[in-house]
Amino acid sequence: MDPKAPDSLRGFLYKWTNYIKGYQKRWFILQNGLLSYYRNQAEMAHTCRGTINLANATITSTGSTTFLISNSSTQTFHLKAACESEQKMWVSILLTAKSKALALRKCGDDSDVYTEGDEEDVDCKNSSLSPDDAVRLVNQLLTKMEHHLVDLQRHQDTLSRKGDDLQRSLADLETARDPTEATQRFSIVRERSTKFGVASLAMVNVSIPYSLG
Repeated sequence: MDPKAPDSLRGFLYKWTNYIKGYQKRWFILQNGLLSYYRNQAEMAHTCRGTINLANATITSTGSTTFLISNSSTQTFHLKAACESEQKMWVSILLTAKSKALALRKCGDDSDVYTEGDEEDVDCKNSSLSPDDAVRLVNQLLTKMEHHLVDLQRHQDTLSRKGDDLQRSLADLETARDPTEATQRFSIVRERSTKFGVASLAMVNVSIPYSLG
């Protein structure tokens, strides 16, 4: 590992959010072995949308512009760069940052005795983190959890509305007076059934981080 190789970076990437919204543009910051993202640069002062510890993560190129970052706590970032050269740059620097984070962790493991506990996005045992950094990152995790809960509620509300729409269209289908009207109403049922299925899948995906399995 080249100690002079860059291990920090910041810039826009596209992050997969869900099957309804697809990829969304987000501002990413790589620093001290941690990759954090925000909706935009203005959010940096007050809200972090998520942080992943590269020391725990696998980094995989999945296409000419796409790549995947996944850690042991089942957190996964599906990312897309604007072009192939940008993807290669991010993957290369992320791998360098991971190597340095692992080296720092090994240094800490050799010098400190600790009890192994649950690991989330942030490894506070990492010797590169100061107490102030640890507090800041814990606050970021709490903020991220709050946003996850808001997102869950929003998806639940959407699913409930789509379910009500589907039930109404089924009731309308039962009262059709002739084949032509039945055909028209069946088309509505099929359309709303598809929308309900999409909303259900989105709800399942956003609930995965809370699964006990």
